Amino acid sequence: MSVIETLGETASGWNLETVRLPKSKKLRLHAHVGRAFTTARTFRHHGNTFVPQSLDAGLVQAVRFPPPSAPFGSVQDLTSSLCAYFRERAHLNDETTSILVAFVLATWFCDAFDVAPILHVFGPDSEVSRCLRLLACFCRRPILLGHADLGSLSSLPKGLAATLVINQRDLGERLSHILVASRRRHFCTACGNGRTDLYGAKVFACDETVPGQHGLEISLPPALEPLPLFTDAEQEEVAEEFQAGLLRYRLVRHEQVCNLDVDCSSFPPELREEAQSWLAPINDCGELTESVVEALRRQENEIGSARWTDPRCVIAEAALHFCHTEGIDRVFVGEIAEAADTLLQARHGEPTLSARRTGAILRQIGIQGTRDARGFRIDLNDQLRAKIHHVASTYRVASLAAAPRCRHCAESAEPDSANL
Repeated sequence: MSVIETLGETASGWNLETVRLPKSKKLRLHAHVGRAFTTARTFRHHGNTFVPQSLDAGLVQAVRFPPPSAPFGSVQDLTSSLCAYFRERAHLNDETTSILVAFVLATWFCDAFDVAPILHVFGPDSEVSRCLRLLACFCRRPILLGHADLGSLSSLPKGLAATLVINQRDLGERLSHILVASRRRHFCTACGNGRTDLYGAKVFACDETVPGQHGLEISLPPALEPLPLFTDAEQEEVAEEFQAGLLRYRLVRHEQVCNLDVDCSSFPPELREEAQSWLAPINDCGELTESVVEALRRQENEIGSARWTDPRCVIAEAALHFCHTEGIDRVFVGEIAEAADTLLQARHGEPTLSARRTGAILRQIGIQGTRDARGFRIDLNDQLRAKIHHVASTYRVASLAAAPRCRHCAESAEPDSANL
């Protein structure tokens, strides 16, 4: 029999979660097996003895682990209570409140998805700080940070999947990119001679800029009246109360959420994984789902605007132009580069697409050329025309929105392709 230190385990029919006893603050394991819930120092399963992982030093000391789980009533009871508390303590409107509650629930299922949810919060310091404090009461394993650096974050143990709630608007480009990149569960972050696991949900306080194009955004207006007092004692009390119910919500719904295949085909490829992580935990919460879908659509529009000058999209659109030019059965990479630069100039973009760079991007999107005396030639046979149309459809280039100009256009407009 082996002894395994763990932060939590999930398998069909049973779950383990690290909890902290309310009075002693000691770590214990909370088990959900069948319909039973038990809390103990150790848990034995299939010949192994599981014990809580030792967490003696480093930033992990700032993690809020939940108390043992407790009944939460119905899903409607839980979400309504959370919404009411956000409205009461932060004076937020219904749409913003719904997105915040959806984010809270999504944090409890990060280990079920490839991509963790990210939330960007804009607004005055006082209102944003209050919102972040409330999120730290409800999210799974939150760490409330006023300042973050890679050195301290690197001390977090593997598999923690903490929710980083960061009230720092000047993170710096490097750290921002690292934190956004760590939204993918299967990839660690290299740090010096070692590696660190920063996977987990994240909340950023923001000004005008957003670190990357990932995550949803909310904007908090200045409060018309002073926000109600929110003491440390009340923060501890509300966290203990809600975290117990939210842990039970995770335990009883984890397998269902893991296996739920949300139909995200109507979203562009860049948003599908993100949509899954936001929508699966709230699949039966109509109002929350509606607000999140609207926020995702706004994000889709932002991505769509960026496509106008995205080199991949512009090059795909230029290649599509030659597919629709009569009498052309071959085109050179240099010609595509010239057409793509013309498109960029018309859209007030920076014309920087050399033939070499254009050729590299064409290869990235699956369009290969053949070398001859004049350069790299692309033969526009039927198979390659279909591929160019497929790529253009995937990137939703502007010219495909017009009436079909060939049979490949019509095929790209069919439901399975139009929803790419």
